[in-house]
Amino acid sequence: MVKHFVRIVTADAWPQVRLIGWLACLAGAVAASGIALPANAAQSIYVRASEPARGPEGQPASLRATAVASDLREGLRLARRLRRQHPGEASIVITLQSGIHRISEAVRLGPEDSGTANAPLIIRGEGGAATLSGGIALASPDNVEGFAEARGMGVPEGSLSRLVGYELPDVSGAAATIGVERTLGTRSQPMPFELFDALGPLSPARWPNIGYASASRLPGSSATLRVPAPDIERVEAWTRSPDAWLGGYLRHEYSYETRPVSELSAKTGEISFAPSLGEARESSVRYALHHVASELDAPGEWVRSRDRRSVHVWARPGGGAVEASLARNLLLVENARHVRFERITLERSRGGAVRVNGGLGIVFADCEVRETGGFGVEFGETSDSRVERCRFNDVGEEGVRLGGGERSTLSPGRNAVIDTTFERFSRLGRSYRPAVAITGVGQSVTGSYFADAPHAAIIISGNDHLVETNEIARVAAECSDCGAIYMFRDWTARGTIIKHNFLHDIDGGKSGSQERDVKGIYLDDFTSGITVAENVILRVDQGVFIGGGRDNLVERNIFVASEPAVHIDGRGMTWAHEAIGDPAGELRAHLAAMPVASPVWRARYPRLADILSAAPERPVGNRVIGNLFAAAEPLRLLPEVRPSEVESTGGNLHEPIDSADAGRLAAASRAADLRRLAARELVRLGLSGLPLERMDRSKVIGAPPPAAVRR
Repeated sequence: MVKHFVRIVTADAWPQVRLIGWLACLAGAVAASGIALPANAAQSIYVRASEPARGPEGQPASLRATAVASDLREGLRLARRLRRQHPGEASIVITLQSGIHRISEAVRLGPEDSGTANAPLIIRGEGGAATLSGGIALASPDNVEGFAEARGMGVPEGSLSRLVGYELPDVSGAAATIGVERTLGTRSQPMPFELFDALGPLSPARWPNIGYASASRLPGSSATLRVPAPDIERVEAWTRSPDAWLGGYLRHEYSYETRPVSELSAKTGEISFAPSLGEARESSVRYALHHVASELDAPGEWVRSRDRRSVHVWARPGGGAVEASLARNLLLVENARHVRFERITLERSRGGAVRVNGGLGIVFADCEVRETGGFGVEFGETSDSRVERCRFNDVGEEGVRLGGGERSTLSPGRNAVIDTTFERFSRLGRSYRPAVAITGVGQSVTGSYFADAPHAAIIISGNDHLVETNEIARVAAECSDCGAIYMFRDWTARGTIIKHNFLHDIDGGKSGSQERDVKGIYLDDFTSGITVAENVILRVDQGVFIGGGRDNLVERNIFVASEPAVHIDGRGMTWAHEAIGDPAGELRAHLAAMPVASPVWRARYPRLADILSAAPERPVGNRVIGNLFAAAEPLRLLPEVRPSEVESTGGNLHEPIDSADAGRLAAASRAADLRRLAARELVRLGLSGLPLERMDRSKVIGAPPPAAVRR
């Protein structure tokens, strides 16, 4: 036992090693004999790592452990025993040794793992350097076939000498395909596997390497694309590669979808996939091909061999060892109470990293969640739980699914995301997979940072949520008809407050020659009863967009270089009028599903119960009051909206700035610009006390102006 520890800790930690080795022997004897631990034993358990941390080796903790466990499952078994022997006495702390803790299937926690409000179960990473990984390191033995097999699949001659072959574990090799189908409105299956190195996810060989190519939809077919003539010569090489996948905006510019390629025609340049995705709006689509051997032409790309037993990888400089994701999930927490996870990195699951269902008081604090094939953390039917001071990077789909509460009674879940960073989310499922997906009643997202993603940062459904003091930048970068904060198609999803947020630099750019249609706060398809107050919206296409909804309040916001600042249309009277009258449609179905005539709903939303008899097609009751518009078109009402239906006379100010100032604000607004406006007008509007220090995590507002524009 002691000798085993010598291999995983540094030499100068010998006193701790002797102690831990002795404790391990003691724990083993206790476990074997069933002898009760002493009543005065410290309530702590130390879990050995599978291997040292990547990079500098971590030091084991100098702690007086009650027991030492070989893995987290054993640590939980020991913790249950401690809880039975000493109920309610103190928190039990399971410390994961600095290093990598590998698992091939999820670790489960249930009611028997519960702590109490005053004595929670704490699972803590030692020194913040413990990693719970669902990945497995791949071997590169001499017998992995290389050049001949890769050449036969069509790998370019110039790439062959750069490839390294790796054997796959049996379960990955048995997977029929390397991808999963993704379609609008459905949840994806877990990835069969992914590959990673120390720099992050590796990519199946892709064309084009960055962005998308254009193709036209074959007339009369929703499942066949025709590539332009200049690209047809590539198709013949594509046909040599097994298991090719198509990914892109294949039906709608707002929906990323993936499909396996069923047929490639080198003669006509046609790409077919099955089954058909159904109705499509655009005749021209953006697409990319994935896992095509002839396009393996850049570091970080790979293809699987025809026999599925190995992969050919163009290694990245500094990437080091290659791993494959193996575990579907890392943690499954079911009906447990009062459990805290602290300072742990969770990585490389094929699906979601953590699923929490039922229970309460489940907390993830100071953790990192990264490189997942699916979501990061999901709370379902859970209450009083939260993610705080965590980091989410390169998750495949949502960062956090935040649910809980009971809509029929409007009972809140009180789950939260607090002071957390989300970057490069929606990596695989590139639309409708936000950093935070909010459902249920009474959740909150506060003080967090969202950046660099193809679609929405936050998507909201349900009631009475709070989105406050967050910063959102450079999202919605790839889609069209999408927004940074998004709600849609439910009259009953009311009561949410979006307040004190800083949205900036959200511009959809172009798809070909067409400008992509992007919004900041997007209240789509009749979203109603939402408060948007005291936000700063800077360089954002279409700052607040109200798509036919009613009873929304847009109050005391600052809009700078946003065109238009506020949009309101009456789509219920134009192109979307059928959605109002269709009893089987989403709007009426959501309305019928909620007890809107009950006393609790009538008290909370008095204008909702009678909506069908109150001209539901008209966008009445919206208020746009007390806002500041600078270098921005203030309010755009489409012709079907009567000005009398919108209250917009309550103290709005369109800041009269000259063209030079407008250019400065549009190009480089900084603290000096906004504070200059504050000195002149924000006091009058009551906006001088905005909590900018909590809204502006990346210090866009807080930075000094560039010398070129400083006065």
